[in-house]
Amino acid sequence: MYIKLLVLVLLHFCSLFCFFPFRLLLTDIWGGWACFTCSIIMIGVLTAVIGDLASSFGCTVGLKDAVTAISFVALGTSVPGKISKKLVLQRALNLCSLYM
Repeated sequence: MYIKLLVLVLLHFCSLFCFFPFRLLLTDIWGGWACFTCSIIMIGVLTAVIGDLASSFGCTVGLKDAVTAISFVALGTSVPGKISKKLVLQRALNLCSLYM
């Protein structure tokens, strides 16, 4: 129980650096360009971090960078799609069971 709470608090504080700049910049500063620029910079930073993590993982496992990149892109596109399809199917089955 306490370990789950500790992990939750740790992840919350680790995610603050992503949300903090967006809470400071309102969309009406410079007609929204400040928020847009901050978003583009944050996407670049996260892309660099994920790329470095994927490269380190590939090096540890012994895969080439191209194979690692294709694998991570495939995971990033197929896993969320499968999860969303599963959730939609569960909700549809729950609705069907309510009307039967």
